[in-house]
Amino acid sequence: IVLDANGELQCTSCHDAHNNAHGSFLVMSNAGSALCVACHQMGSTSVVAHRECETCHVSHGSPSGPYLLDRETIGETCLNCHDGSHPQATNIASQVALSSNHETFSSVDPLPPASQHASCADCHEPHTMTRMNTQAPLIPGNFGLIDGVSASGSPLLEADNEYEVCFKCHAEDNVVLPWVTRLANVNNTRLEFDPSAISFHPVEIQGRNPDVPSLKPGWSTQDIIRCSDCHSLNGSNPGNRQSGGVHGSTYGPLLAENYSTADYTSESPQAYALCYSCHDRNSILNDESFSGHSRHIVEERTSFATCHDAHGVASLLGSPMNNSHLINFDTSVVLPHADTGELRFRDTGILSGSCTLRCHGEDHSNESYPED
Repeated sequence: IVLDANGELQCTSCHDAHNNAHGSFLVMSNAGSALCVACHQMGSTSVVAHRECETCHVSHGSPSGPYLLDRETIGETCLNCHDGSHPQATNIASQVALSSNHETFSSVDPLPPASQHASCADCHEPHTMTRMNTQAPLIPGNFGLIDGVSASGSPLLEADNEYEVCFKCHAEDNVVLPWVTRLANVNNTRLEFDPSAISFHPVEIQGRNPDVPSLKPGWSTQDIIRCSDCHSLNGSNPGNRQSGGVHGSTYGPLLAENYSTADYTSESPQAYALCYSCHDRNSILNDESFSGHSRHIVEERTSFATCHDAHGVASLLGSPMNNSHLINFDTSVVLPHADTGELRFRDTGILSGSCTLRCHGEDHSNESYPED
């Protein structure tokens, strides 16, 4: 490819007006995008359709501007194939149309950056994607070589773990409002999953609690999970959530299964289907891990979310005495004690604790579990 005296591209860099041997008067064959890669250094992908530049790009008159995409936005370009019309391409269009989704249709490089917006390219690097499945917490192959944010908050040119990609939007720069109003809330998933957190679901490292009686067979306290084990297309395979993808769901906030957070929810397999994906319902209802579970969720119809914060409790606001076992009260349901003004849980040892607070119109003063 010949550039001009200033090192810039001209029409004659790609076209020879006097020789049409390769079609479109190209200076060389573009089979396998050979003409494109003469200038552009490409990564390696096992996704066949992504190997041809013209699948996504146009050389002249692109509606997207400098990216030379064949549609105005990144999302529209991807959905040109991922719309159900191509058997080899997952139908993503139907997923992002669901009620809870990653919004992907803002213009390329919007100024200022669009709030609560994610383009496909924020999570997927299309030139280096593979179809390889990986084990948690490693990044799935279909993310490609994508950038991220480390567990310590530092930018990464290439993320190794799935959560590092999620932290790009859901850590310090999180603009998504909390789904539940918590007593201790930092609205930063990086801090909630950090190894220094008071209690957490094991996304970055193994959990520190060696005794979780409710875990279903196939799960253990040594396991690490992914963000996409809970946040994924509803109905996706519980053993392989990465096959569903974090594009959309009928259950908010983009959950793989239903999780009812409203007070006075009647307990059922469907009401807490997300939790029951990993935790045995019979164990919970038989009070094997906490003597008050059945009373709270069946008799009092108190949601799991009223007491438990599914991500974790950051050390910035929590304490081991008050926030073990993901205890972080929903303050729209749990109120300060009418007389003392206290609102707290106190861990008193293995499978035991006490509460001082007001819930469902009743004050509790150091109410102990197991009950005396």
